[in-house]
Amino acid sequence: MRNQITSEARKLLTTRSVWGLLAGTVLISGLAAWAIAANLNLAGPVGLAGLPGFQEMMGLVPALVLVLGIRSYTDEARHGSIVPTLLSSPVRRRIVGAKVVVVGIAAAAFAVAGAASVIAVSSLVLSIDGVALTVGSIGAFVALMAKVVGVCLLWSTIGLGVGLAISHQVAAIVGSLVWLYAIETLLDGLAPNLGRLLPGHAAMSALGIVPGDTLAPLDGAMLLVGWAAVCLTVGVSIFQRRDIA
Repeated sequence: MRNQITSEARKLLTTRSVWGLLAGTVLISGLAAWAIAANLNLAGPVGLAGLPGFQEMMGLVPALVLVLGIRSYTDEARHGSIVPTLLSSPVRRRIVGAKVVVVGIAAAAFAVAGAASVIAVSSLVLSIDGVALTVGSIGAFVALMAKVVGVCLLWSTIGLGVGLAISHQVAAIVGSLVWLYAIETLLDGLAPNLGRLLPGHAAMSALGIVPGDTLAPLDGAMLLVGWAAVCLTVGVSIFQRRDIA
């Protein structure tokens, strides 16, 4: 298993698209931080955990790690490298297990990179207004980051499951983003009792982003765990039966 994880890590680190997604994470998080921090009216020092809008600033990172998870398999299917992978390690569940570990670690790194961009840009913008961004409560910030990392890890698992199930890269990525930003948004408005049970809403509830009558953060986190388990189980089931020549 260790050799399989090493192999999957090498594949990930030598793929240019992964570094592009990481750069996009830093850029998008920084732009979101700039837009939100520039409109904050704060009178005194503010701690990292108490920075208004921090979760919203990190809101697009899960979508990027979703794409990362999808590409972790569909890149191999698209370029044919899945064939030598299966020849060297024919136990498909072991391959999936290694991908879950490697993509999960990458998702955590994306979350940390996005947070670093948010903190740097927010500190710069707030300093222009004479507001200091301080460390504040370390425990509270660690707890907040644990939520962000956990949500990103689950989204990467969902992405891997979708990629295993659909296999076609463009269809998997476009379909997932349309579902996340169009269909779920529509269902949230038309059938809120159904919409609150979907993965996008569950993730926002887990992060404490969604206001009003919604799921509690713990309920949202548990629901997202369930979605990740379902997506991965379905993806593995289809991958196990797929004929790969």
